[in-house]
Amino acid sequence: GFIRIPETGVYVFYVNSDDGAKLSVAGHEIVANDGVHGMTEENAEIALGAGWHSFELVYFQGRGEMGLEVLWRGPGFAKVLIPAGAFGR
Repeated sequence: GFIRIPETGVYVFYVNSDDGAKLSVAGHEIVANDGVHGMTEENAEIALGAGWHSFELVYFQGRGEMGLEVLWRGPGFAKVLIPAGAFGR
């Protein structure tokens, strides 16, 4: 799918997952929170122009507990879950 970046600037994406997850934004893998593990957060920053950019999140669930959260922080706003309205296809 795609994510709409509201304003040009540097964004930090956070992936908190129970088991493996990888996040790619604008064609670049930026977070690799891979492996079998409990809830663990990894993050990365990327400079993006305003507008639509490709967004791919890959996740797998091993045994036991499960969980997945994707948050962001950007120009003018603090770390927050990415709202559904930011996504498109």
